[in-house]
Amino acid sequence: MNISSAVVYATPGAAGAARAGIEAIAGVEVHAADDARLIVTIEADGDRATANIFESLGRIAGVASVAMVYNRFEADPEGEIAQA
Repeated sequence: MNISSAVVYATPGAAGAARAGIEAIAGVEVHAADDARLIVTIEADGDRATANIFESLGRIAGVASVAMVYNRFEADPEGEIAQA
């Protein structure tokens, strides 16, 4: 599983609309927001899925830009236990 965080910058006056669009994407959660920035996490199965979600964020109405801050791959802990 990939776990990433990003800062999403909204166009002036559009943070509410941007947030609604972001929250509609599966695997994405908004953790903090102000008038221009939203801090989000992205959870996805792999690199390609993470990149697809990241690109989707940039296409949401009211989003000016998206900056990835952190990305980490974690093996499935349940799968590791089953193999042991």
